[in-house]
Amino acid sequence: MKKATKEMLIETYDKTVKEYTNHEFNNPAMEKHYKKFLSLISKNAKVLDVGCGPGQAAKRFVDKSHEVIGIDLSKKMIDFAKRKVKNAEFMVMDIENITLTEKFDAIWAAFVLVHIPREKHLAILEKFSKLLKPKGILYLGLLEGEGEKVMPEPYNR
Repeated sequence: MKKATKEMLIETYDKTVKEYTNHEFNNPAMEKHYKKFLSLISKNAKVLDVGCGPGQAAKRFVDKSHEVIGIDLSKKMIDFAKRKVKNAEFMVMDIENITLTEKFDAIWAAFVLVHIPREKHLAILEKFSKLLKPKGILYLGLLEGEGEKVMPEPYNR
């Protein structure tokens, strides 16, 4: 990701923590996705939440007794997640430079690839593959569209 784009992304999410949290923490549109994911992972699974934001998915996973590590570019989102979800570990980390070496039963990556240029997707998916245990579960939340461009959206005015 170009530095300017990455900086813009961090700035956008840092500025909109409260608004984003109010919308996403109890977003009913995501419930079916959480349920499906939870139905596919083993009991007490170790889950990596990539692009965890304020911890809305991590909370659902720890509430079901899973061990969760959440990573996000936005320090303010991570700070919020640490306050909101006590039984998970959170850290500021770039999806393009994940430094974790442990293995996970599952990876939840909801709508993070939309922030990364397409030519970098394969490298990220290969990293996910290395982080997953054999027969691990990968959830990818994606958007349908054409081409690549920076578009205005509710959190980027």
